[in-house]
Amino acid sequence: MMRQLLRMGRRDPFGRISRPGEWVSFGRAAAAVPVVVDITSPADMGTIPEAQFYSFQFQATLTPAQPEPVAWSVIGSLPPGLTLSVYGYLSGIPDIGSAAVYPFTVRAESGAAFDQQAQTIEVTP
Repeated sequence: MMRQLLRMGRRDPFGRISRPGEWVSFGRAAAAVPVVVDITSPADMGTIPEAQFYSFQFQATLTPAQPEPVAWSVIGSLPPGLTLSVYGYLSGIPDIGSAAVYPFTVRAESGAAFDQQAQTIEVTP
């Protein structure tokens, strides 16, 4: 959409009169560019010992770059004692007796765009 500074009053298509010196818009709005979310974190998170603090920050990029935040969520089950914040921060202390391999999926979304990535964490005794 283009803008123009009026030098004299002008009537728009709706009958409104613009004053001289006002900025007015005319023409068609530019088409919205679709946003693409891409998770850039590694898919294998390795091993975590039981009863020891663990933290990891998931990362994603938006194309084109956007100021909108990326909201994170988990699909499936995390090891007991770990949580994922909406900001993509995975943290906590795996419970004693929770040794196992935990497959789950992280989802990053911004507006209508999203990406999902399968992850694996192994908790060891």
